[in-house]
Amino acid sequence: MKLHQGKINAGEHEFSVDCYDFAAGVYHVILRTNEHFLTEKLVVIH
Repeated sequence: MKLHQGKINAGEHEFSVDCYDFAAGVYHVILRTNEHFLTEKLVVIH
């Protein structure tokens, strides 16, 4: 799932994800920029 693609102005931003339709399990959230990327673990428990 992509939450956003394209340029964003510098600053702090927030995105929300509704995990209701996700199966219970472990997911990886990846934030990519032109210079860096960050990976975080998301655990969905129903």
